[in-house]
Amino acid sequence: MNNLVPTTPKRSIGNPFYLVAAPKTETRMYRLLLDLIGNRSGATAIEYGLIAALIAVAAVSVMTTVGHNLSTTFNTVATKL
Repeated sequence: MNNLVPTTPKRSIGNPFYLVAAPKTETRMYRLLLDLIGNRSGATAIEYGLIAALIAVAAVSVMTTVGHNLSTTFNTVATKL
């Protein structure tokens, strides 16, 4: 038990490994892993990316429909001329 060092990650809220002790030899890598697990800033960027992708898909579908309708209208006008 002497080779275990309690770890205290920077962000401990919601971290499942908060009270787990790491061996001294793996302390640095283990703390890095805990920091990566506790870091939630990337989640926000992913959410914004998903929202932007959804808006892009909606815009493309609307533009395709409007373009088709506009093409039909111009063809009708050209035929009547």
